[in-house]
Amino acid sequence: MPSLVPVLLAAALLLGACGGAPSVYRGERFDLDSYFSKRYEAGEELACESVRRALLGAGYTLREPDHGEEVRAIKEYQPDDENNVVLELRASCIANPDGSATVYASAQQTVNELQTQRQTSNLGIPSVGSLGIPIGSTRSPVKVKSETVQDRAFYRRFFDAVGNQIVLHLRDSLRQGDGAPAPAPAPFADPPLDLY
Repeated sequence: MPSLVPVLLAAALLLGACGGAPSVYRGERFDLDSYFSKRYEAGEELACESVRRALLGAGYTLREPDHGEEVRAIKEYQPDDENNVVLELRASCIANPDGSATVYASAQQTVNELQTQRQTSNLGIPSVGSLGIPIGSTRSPVKVKSETVQDRAFYRRFFDAVGNQIVLHLRDSLRQGDGAPAPAPAPFADPPLDLY
């Protein structure tokens, strides 16, 4: 009987080590220089309108609810016959006391996989009971993975596209305001990247 103690102790340690998903929140950082946000020298309304235009220009579909300061959009991909990937981007535009606005964005990628599900029909036979008879199968999408996009370059491209839309709007407003051609927009610190 004493020889079972080390075996039981080892089994208990192994089960404890396999006890569920890792605590991912422990690595969360709430830094001021997060790549999930960008400040613009534009008001909240113009910032959100520029978010909408940047997303529509990149092939996203705007989703409800769109409450002025919050924008939700999706884009779907079909990398192969078995998988469907949905990219959903949410952005919130918050006014700052100095008249500027900060756009906060977060994208979530969801992978759906086609899986076969067998269909059966139950046939009741007196004195035997119920018998399951296969009648076919269907293929339907099943969510297999969902996670927040953590790619810094993705958010940089998005925020650059929003900045480009703000510059276009301001340039057009200047043209309409005094009839004179607007000056060329000031370049971004990083050249704008194409979202495609």
